[in-house]
Amino acid sequence: MKRIRLLISLLLAVPALTVGTTALVSAETGTSNTSNSTTTTKTDDTTEDTIKPDDKLLLQRLSERKTELKTKLTTAEETRLKDKCKPAQTGSVSSLYGRIKGVETSRSEVYKNLTNRLTSLDEKLKAKNVDTTKLEAEIATLKTKIATFETDLAKYKQAVLDLKSMDCASDPTSFKASLEKARSLREQVTKDAQEIKSYVNDTIKPTLKEIRAALEAKEKETTTTTNSTTGGTQ
Repeated sequence: MKRIRLLISLLLAVPALTVGTTALVSAETGTSNTSNSTTTTKTDDTTEDTIKPDDKLLLQRLSERKTELKTKLTTAEETRLKDKCKPAQTGSVSSLYGRIKGVETSRSEVYKNLTNRLTSLDEKLKAKNVDTTKLEAEIATLKTKIATFETDLAKYKQAVLDLKSMDCASDPTSFKASLEKARSLREQVTKDAQEIKSYVNDTIKPTLKEIRAALEAKEKETTTTTNSTTGGTQ
């Protein structure tokens, strides 16, 4: 039981789960917005992901985003984007894409380790005839939230890759629409990560504390019973 309680204590000591999704650089103005929260794992984008300009799926995504774009670009805005988008693609957008890949790798590892440790604990508790119905349900919910995060992060990564790969000078409206889409997806990814953090801290950790308290009470009861029995036979 002591080993199980130690494992629970280690899980309770897991720091608040945060994720740096990196604010999207504004290619129109050359300025950047910074995220409040989090440290981002940075990686060099040494492996280039390339998409051909005539990629049908890319063209389909761009078309859908233009349809979603709420405001039409003025002639002045189109001219400004044509001048600024190419430098942004090779600079800020490319750098952002590399950081997103870093987040994808680091978060995947963190979440995988967390769910593996929780599953291992669940198995050990069941082996000791401890009711883990509540914990199992919470692990399942956590996995669903992680899957949602990973799906939305992949969409965000794709949107930024499209920004990086498209012929922005010939289609500034698609570039603007993709910028807006990427910003929206970034906000969703940040929300997903916050939900995971809150669920771990506000739901799973209290359950672990309940289980640890029950184990400690059971150990005390066993010790008291043993001592009483031993004392009575002397």
